[in-house]
Amino acid sequence: MNTTNHAHQGHVSECLSLLHEILQLWPAPAGTEPPDYRCRLRPMLANGFSEVDLLQRLLGPGEISATRESPGRVEIEFYDSERWLQKAVFVDVGNSAFKLLSLTFQCPVCFGTGENDGEVCGGCSGSGWGAT
Repeated sequence: MNTTNHAHQGHVSECLSLLHEILQLWPAPAGTEPPDYRCRLRPMLANGFSEVDLLQRLLGPGEISATRESPGRVEIEFYDSERWLQKAVFVDVGNSAFKLLSLTFQCPVCFGTGENDGEVCGGCSGSGWGAT
């Protein structure tokens, strides 16, 4: 995973390493992955992680677009190998240990703005990420 021109402070570096590890264990495209991927990933996933995110077929990591850190939370936006923008959200689960809360794609309707034609985007319910 490339991390160009970003100064990483606090827990961002730790979460970038965890993201790289998670993506290596992520289910393979086309449903060819045996069902044990959930067991392999479970120790890295936070309570509240939606298994719907596992349906997403990521084809590998790419360039980091942005990182944000707030108390107890780290967000990492990155392009996958197909150049689709993705966002990983990590949360502190105690003792400064972070786990993945969500991993989703930028909304293809509003392109992350949360609005479409001046209205709340129906594709993502205004979040800019994923689909509802």
